[in-house]
Amino acid sequence: MPRKRKTVQNNENPVKSNWRVSFLFLIVVVIAGVVMGRLYKLQILEHDKFEARAADQYEFFEQLSANRGNIYIRDGQDNLIPVAINEDKASVVVVPKNIRDTEGVIKTLATALELDEKQVRKKVTKENDYYEIIKRKITQEQADIIKSKNMAGVDLVMESWRSYPEGQLAAQTIGFVGYKENERVGQYGIEGEFNDELEGESGYIRAERDGTGRWISLSQRILEKPENGADLVLTLDQTAQYYVESLLEESVNKYGASSGSILVMEPDTGKVLAMANYPTYNNNEFSKVEDIGVFQNNCVSSQYEPGSIFKPVTASIPLNLGLVNPNTTYQDKGYYKVDEYTIKNSDEKVYGTVSLTEFLELSLNTGAIWAMKTAGQAKFHQYLKDYGFGQKTGIELEGEVKGDIRNLGYNREVNFVTAAFGQGISVTPIQLVTAFSAIVNGGELMKPQIVEKVIYNHKDKEKEAVVDSEVIRRVIGEQSSKSMRSMLISVVENGWGKKAKVPGYLIGGKTGTAQIPAQDGNGYSDDTIHSFIGFAPAQDPKFVTLVKLDKVNAVRFAADSSALVTGKLNKFLLDHYHVFPTEEIDEKEMEKFNKLMELKEEDLKRIKEQDSDEGAEGFVPID
Repeated sequence: MPRKRKTVQNNENPVKSNWRVSFLFLIVVVIAGVVMGRLYKLQILEHDKFEARAADQYEFFEQLSANRGNIYIRDGQDNLIPVAINEDKASVVVVPKNIRDTEGVIKTLATALELDEKQVRKKVTKENDYYEIIKRKITQEQADIIKSKNMAGVDLVMESWRSYPEGQLAAQTIGFVGYKENERVGQYGIEGEFNDELEGESGYIRAERDGTGRWISLSQRILEKPENGADLVLTLDQTAQYYVESLLEESVNKYGASSGSILVMEPDTGKVLAMANYPTYNNNEFSKVEDIGVFQNNCVSSQYEPGSIFKPVTASIPLNLGLVNPNTTYQDKGYYKVDEYTIKNSDEKVYGTVSLTEFLELSLNTGAIWAMKTAGQAKFHQYLKDYGFGQKTGIELEGEVKGDIRNLGYNREVNFVTAAFGQGISVTPIQLVTAFSAIVNGGELMKPQIVEKVIYNHKDKEKEAVVDSEVIRRVIGEQSSKSMRSMLISVVENGWGKKAKVPGYLIGGKTGTAQIPAQDGNGYSDDTIHSFIGFAPAQDPKFVTLVKLDKVNAVRFAADSSALVTGKLNKFLLDHYHVFPTEEIDEKEMEKFNKLMELKEEDLKRIKEQDSDEGAEGFVPID
């Protein structure tokens, strides 16, 4: 009998079955995605990292550092004096895990290196640290002591460091090499401005090695030699720089000033022969400086209202336009009214008929206003721009600022009136010296030059590049320049600049006692800046000088401070550069000159107490 087929009934829901299949498929896709993502990360994204790890196992690579270029100045002749060089000095390093006598190492290092024992202990007892630097740039004596102790876990490592053989000489002009974000770079001055050129380019050596780390002799070795940094020769004269710095320090202290600057420039070339600021610092010990403001080179980085030493700039404009000559006169009433202001001469006197030359001799504010208005506001503004005010001179030093003559852009008469005698605008010392050089050198504005030569050390070759003097533009004509020289000689012979005279020479220049704006922005404070800008010898100027003393307390006027300092500076420079006398030397004049140069503190006190009008060229009564 045929068997009946048994039928089994499936009660499972088809929808539920499909969901399970989909879920399993999703899991497979996710797992596959993770695997593929991991493979993509390892093989594509992190390919370079793993390749580098592999290369580390069979490749040798070492970076070869370049030597930083040296910086030189001249000794007045052709001899070069190094002012920034490289020196190898030892640093003390400890490897904590290798130290056997911990207490002995701590006490020895603290004593030999003159360090705090707690600080040394903190580094020596560090755990899980491969090495610690205890002290850098130790002396040879300290290195000999450490070496003689032969302490396990203590090593001496030689490092190349920047050294400044002349100490604080031209410190703010040269700058220094310090750490910036864990990297040693040039900062301030030449070191900062020319960091890339001085630093050079690193090289490297690459080769294959075996499992023990030794080079494989038959493998290819690649050697890329480092390219050492360029050497720089500056325009500074070592002897002049030493004298200027010494004179400036002496003058700041003698006249009770807070600070000061002196600049010396060749007017025909724009070369800076000396540039000094006080207070200053020693580049070898820059880390000890508490006020970082001292790193700033105020000759290029500080701007101020110049006061009356700006009047020659104003006088040169209508003169060059052919609107006046040295004998052209105006009627001085002793004051000038503009808007709600009445501006008077500094001595509040009325002089009547006054020539262009006499206005400079007497340093009359009304004369400066007359000269400006004769030229016209538009021409006056344009000439200030042509002289380089309100813009950087381009001197190759880090931190140069451009001064400020923006208020002339508002076209308000009162702004032009005050700018005519050097107030309401700000300039830098380097701008003043550069513009004044153009006034006396025949009329050409020269680019200030601080680098004379660049010596490139390319591979095994040496190549010199002399930096030529650069004429920016002609500002005034030669005849106008000649007339300005004559008038400025008269200022020294007959005006407030008498104390800058040097027996046997004709000297030209202008004093300025400039008021300092009040900190609250309302008017001016009682503090003043004493300046003298001049040139010598008058017939063929070899140098232009600026002496600037800030917040002078010992005397009231620049005629009794910066003018005297300029006289002393001129005497040195004329002797140093062997400039023969152009006039007959009078014995009585020389005796008087020597006495002026040796004024004592009691003499200065007497001068201040006299409270005379002499030298009162800077104050500007405004009612």
